[in-house]
Amino acid sequence: MAWGEYRLRESGEIQLAGVFHIQFTDFGATFVAPETSTIFGLSLSHADRMVWVQGAESEAFKLSNSEYKFLNLLMERYPSHTTHAELTETIWEYAPDNPDDEKRSRDAIFNIAKRLRERLLVVDPDYEYIETVRKWGDREGGYKFNKH
Repeated sequence: MAWGEYRLRESGEIQLAGVFHIQFTDFGATFVAPETSTIFGLSLSHADRMVWVQGAESEAFKLSNSEYKFLNLLMERYPSHTTHAELTETIWEYAPDNPDDEKRSRDAIFNIAKRLRERLLVVDPDYEYIETVRKWGDREGGYKFNKH
């Protein structure tokens, strides 16, 4: 690799002037990601990590990096759920390799979900956007974006 080169990994993204987002999908294709994602009236800006409920744009607030990655993954995976392991990999880019690390990452993810629920509750007290998915049989637990 030459100086100044950066090789994108799977799901890597290049932002140009905070307006265009080019996401690596595979070696043969890229696509321009939308500036915002909106599902069931909840909008998430990829340019500045702002989130707002339609009709209450004046109450938009900025997410922390971990909150943004958490909510973005839930919105990308909708209507499916995302597991604790997938969230850990997305937020911190590592996979826990022992039970203690796994417990710590689950606790941290729980705290991110709790903080994000509290923040969303302020702008939309009538609805809970983040649903906890319990482990059931072979299905691993995690979280999913909750529709109205």
